[in-house]
Order: sequence, then structure tokens, then C-alpha cells
Amino acid sequence: MAKTLSHGFLLGKYSHNDPKKELIVHLEGVLNIAEEIKKFHGLSVNVENVALMHDVAKSHKDFQNYLLNNGRRFDHSEPSSLFLLSETKNFMEAEIVRRHHTGILDLSDIKSFWNSPEVQKNFSKRIKDFAGNDFETISEEELKYLAFKFFREKYGIEEWLDFKTVYSILITADRLDASNSGKVDFKKPKFDLKKLNNYISALPKNDLSEWRENVRKTTLEEVEKKVDKPRVYTLTLPTGAGKTIIGFQAASLISEKFYLKTIIYVLPFISIVEQNTIVAKQMFDDVQEDHHLVSTSEDTEKMTNLERFISVFRYWSSPVVVTTLAKFWEVLYSPKANDTMNFHRLKDAIVILDEPQSLDSKLWSGFGKTIDFLSKEYGTFFILMTATQPEIAKGIEIAPPVKIPRSRHSYKIVEGKKQIEDIEEILDFKGSGLMVFNTKKSAFTAYEKYKQKLEGEVFFLSTWIIPTERRKKIKELKRLENEGKPHSLVSTQVVEAGVDLDFEWAFRDIGPLDSIIQVAGRCNRNMKRKSGTVTVAEIVNENGKSFALPVYGKVLLSKTEEVLSGLREFSESDIPEILSKYYRKVSSSISQEGPWYRIENGEWGYYEPLIEERNDEALVFIDINGEVEKLFDRFRDMDNTLENLAERKRLWKELQDYAINVPQKYMEAWKRKSDGIMIDDFEPELQELQYGMWIVKKGGIGKIYRMDCGFVPTEEEHFDD
Repeated sequence: MAKTLSHGFLLGKYSHNDPKKELIVHLEGVLNIAEEIKKFHGLSVNVENVALMHDVAKSHKDFQNYLLNNGRRFDHSEPSSLFLLSETKNFMEAEIVRRHHTGILDLSDIKSFWNSPEVQKNFSKRIKDFAGNDFETISEEELKYLAFKFFREKYGIEEWLDFKTVYSILITADRLDASNSGKVDFKKPKFDLKKLNNYISALPKNDLSEWRENVRKTTLEEVEKKVDKPRVYTLTLPTGAGKTIIGFQAASLISEKFYLKTIIYVLPFISIVEQNTIVAKQMFDDVQEDHHLVSTSEDTEKMTNLERFISVFRYWSSPVVVTTLAKFWEVLYSPKANDTMNFHRLKDAIVILDEPQSLDSKLWSGFGKTIDFLSKEYGTFFILMTATQPEIAKGIEIAPPVKIPRSRHSYKIVEGKKQIEDIEEILDFKGSGLMVFNTKKSAFTAYEKYKQKLEGEVFFLSTWIIPTERRKKIKELKRLENEGKPHSLVSTQVVEAGVDLDFEWAFRDIGPLDSIIQVAGRCNRNMKRKSGTVTVAEIVNENGKSFALPVYGKVLLSKTEEVLSGLREFSESDIPEILSKYYRKVSSSISQEGPWYRIENGEWGYYEPLIEERNDEALVFIDINGEVEKLFDRFRDMDNTLENLAERKRLWKELQDYAINVPQKYMEAWKRKSDGIMIDDFEPELQELQYGMWIVKKGGIGKIYRMDCGFVPTEEEHFDD
């Protein structure tokens, strides 16, 4: 440390402006933060070299001119990495520094760069340009020799882990110090049993309450007995057993027993992240809700620098974090610099994966290998928690044998293909009902046809309803349920997992077996009646084409049909055997792929997000209250500066509550139809803010966007599912 900071060329130079920060102060600050992160998480990697040398080339006259006089931009990362290599002869550390503002590359690209003639020829000169002509570097001949040895070295998954760990720590420490945010005050999870007991006592009582409490206690006893070291565990319990509370409390027990640093609860959907965060706050003092729509402080001007940092970079600073599977996937596999910042937080953590079967089945094996590897190398405990447990990894089951007091529902499988108008021949619509379809088109068509026949107040849910309204509808459904009033819901799969609703009967268009079971979990969920019926039929369009096939593909549907073949009626109690048969068939039929296998092959820079952005989709804001356009104007008019970053992010998140994604062609069709039609003092129904971004104004509410069912395409572009 003393040697690096004693170099005269660093003196009197600055690393950042506004406010000015001396370069030496920044390098020392990054090292101190990096060492704190390393110490808290019990990591043994070396962070000193990368911390102290990652920005040394900022001492270059061109960078100082850029920083202080708005001169030409100067890339400091690459010459800094050359300096580190000359000092340490460590190519991996040099590569971490070279890419600390961009992202990790494939091994072949890394090796090619360091063996390129251009890099080797100009190596010494580029260092002396900022360190001075008297500074001694390794010779070109030695560099070539070292680079050739590096080229021939074999690097496996263990080296990837070390690389990503150091990279993650450096990125975090650098961003923290650069933003003058200081150190994160890491704390371990603190569980409040009294608070939890008060919460459980206040929950509404039903016929399953006593059974649910017994399941919780016996499961926690099993956790105490069976959890003995970091590894993958499974927690398989029926829907309605209270898995959320059990999962958090089990994590607390394991965390206390093994002195773990962090509890990370991972869920498939944003909507249930919000719900589960509320539950977590009934047990723990400090809980961080993490997803891209989470609200920040109302007054960002009062936020500390650290609070702004946590908000902007979504850094997991709290001892208990509730996040999405998409974010967890990003933390595991994304090579982008800022995406890796939470990777080190997995060390000595317990990760609960709720509804892990929501992951595409072709990714199960690689994901399972990843978490098994991390459990061994990082001391991470994993719990895969669901009612429909696939074999993602070979885990130890920690739930006791659990049977519900009686079967809450039976399944009825309808033979042959049916159109939506045939459903009334299958169902009598008596009592509160749930109908789930595979596409927006089929769900909307069924809603329009049967909303007069369904009992009670009828609701519709899809992702074409803005998030704030979806939450209101679910809350209203729950109120009607608690008051014993009839209610019905027609929905896409958005209602499948984690939504605590209860209906007398359910209908599901054919889908993968686990998706059917998830819907069934909302039928007589709390055993308020003797039994419910779950009806399953294959729904086709007017041309006889399945609505399910484009959504799920042939393999999952064919395996579902195989296991259900000959089973026209069966009970909830038959599900474990049927489901086990289904998963065996799926596992043997799907070729496994994903990031794990790419990383094993040296493709460290490979990444595909779980949720792919569709280039043909537009972002559409729905101004239901006359305030959304004003909010957007505030966002658009605010300068995109570092000082405004937190406030712009807060405004954007607020806007997302009123936003949906719709195919661009649907919006263009509405524009053609609306052009020339002026209402309410010539206010248009919609406006294209920029290509791919629209706002539906007051005049378009009830027409382009209906409050009961969300966005509706024109007849010209009617539901191109």
C-alpha cells in the first residue's frame, strides 16, 4: 500500500470533481471500503492491488485536463491496468481494473487482448505517459513471455468465482467512494419472535389455521434437526400452508445457528415481492425491498449520499433482502460491472427461492449446478420452496411429511379441444370462480362473454392493467372474500403464484402441470367449504389452434398430456405422485442450457436476462388521474446529472406504476384511428412522446384503456397473440 501511494506522480492530482477529491484520497478510500466488505463477508481474496491501482492513470495530464477544464475525455481504465500488470504480473487483477467501468469479457477475448502486439508494443510508453519516464516497467520481452504463459493457462469455474468476487468488491467500493457515500454499516439479521407471534395472532382464522400452525412448528423442528451445513435444501409444502412465514423463520434459525450475514428471499414476480416484504417486516428490524419499481424516499433532497447510492445501484445493504428472480439471476450471471455489485453479498448468506419452478425448465440443471457450487465455495445455504418441487438440484428435504386434513379440491379434465364459447357447456358458474387463460386475447374474450354469468363482482387481471390498479383489484377481491361476498376473476397467468386468493371453483386452460396446480391452489384454498372443482380444458381459437402452444411449447404440454392421459378426475391428494411423474418426464426430455455451461466453457461475458426486452413493444403511460403527464414532464425536464439521478429514478419508478408494455403496432393503430378526432377542448386521446413511448390521456380512458380490463386494441389489430 505504502509503495503505490508514495509514487510522486499521484501527488496533487484529482480523481473526481464537484466536489474535488484528491486521487490518493480516493485510492485509500476504495481500499478501506473494499477491506471492510471483505472482512464482514469472511472473504479471503486479495483486493489491495485492484483497489490501490484501479485509477492510477487518472494522474495523466489529459485526464486532469478533462476533469478540471472540460477537456477531451480520457480513458483511464486501460492504462491503469497496464500499470497494475507491470507491478504485480497478475493478468486477472489487471483485467479487473481494465474493465471496472464496463463488464467482464470471455476468457478468449481477455487472453487475446493481453497477447495483442499493439498492447505489448505500447505497454511501457502508456505507463510512462503518466508515471514519468524514469518509472521502471517490465520489458516488452518479459511481457510477451508472461502473456504467452497466461494464454496457455487453464481457468475454470473456481477462477471465475474469484474473479467475479474481486470484481464485485472493487465496483462497489469504487462507486461508494466516488459518490462520497462512505462505508455501508453491515448488520446481521435480527429476528423478533414476539413481533411475529403478534402478527400470526392477528391473522384471520379459518378451518386451516390450526393445521397451518402445526405445519409451521413441525417444519421448524425439522429445520433444527436436518440443516447441518451449507448446501441446497428443499421445502415442499402444499399451497396455503403458510410457506412465506415458515421460510423466513427457517432462514432466521439457520442464520443464527451458522452466524450468517444475509437473508435473501427471491420471488418470481414484483407484485409478490411487495406482499412478502410486508410479511418480512413483521419478523425483522431491517428489510430491504428490491425491484425496479420500488419507491424511494418522497424527498430525495433529504436522502443521504449512501441512501442515494443504495437507491440508484440497488445495492443490498440490509441484512434481509426481498427481491425478484430476475434480479437474482442478474446478480449471479450478468457480466456488466454495476450488475455484479451484489455478488459478494451471497457469501455466508441464506437464499430462499420461492416458486423456483417458474424458471424455464431448460435452465433448471445449470441453475442447480450454480447454487450447489456456491453452497460449497461460498458457504451459501439455499432453500427451494414450493408446493410443486422440480429437481433443480439434489437437495435435502426439510419439510416433514405433510398432508392437508382433507382434499380441498378435485380435478376434472375435459376431453377434446374446446373454444371459449364451449365453456358454458362445461361450467355452471355457480359460486365465486376463477378462470385463468394463457393469453390476453383468450382471457379478454372470455371476460367479455361471461362477465354477466359469473357470480358477484367480476374482475379482470392481466399485465395490460397498470400495476397500481392490479394491486387495487387484488385487494378488493381479498376484501370480498373476507366478507363472504361472491366474487369472480378472469385472468391471465399473472394470478398463478403467490397471490393469496380463494375461490369456490377454478377453470384453467391447459398448461404445464405445475401451472395448473398453482391455479388449483386458489380453489378452496382455506377449506371453507367441503370441496372445490378445478376444471381443465384445452382452449383453441376459431382456427383450431391452441392458445397454450405458443406460450409453453410442445415439450411441457406433451408431458402434461401424457401424465393426465386417462385421468378424467382425480383428487388433490393424488397430485404428489402425478407431479413427480411429470417432472421425471420433463427432465429427460429437455436439453439443458444456460449461463453455467457457458461459464464452464470460458464464456464469462455471456449473458441472457431472464426477462428479455421486446423491441416491438412500446412503453405506454396511462393518465387515469390527470397527474401522470405532469409527472412525466417533471421527469423529462430534469437535467440528467449525477445530482438529479436519485430524484429522476424516483420519478421514473412512480411513473412505472401507471405504465404497461404494448406492441408498438397496436399503439400506431390507435393513433391512425384517433387522428383528427379532438375532444375536451381539442385534447387528443393519446400522444407519442417519442418512438416506442406513448401516453393515453383523459380522452382515451374508457376507450383505449378501460378501467375494468386495461388496454384494448383496435378492431384493426385485435389481439395478435
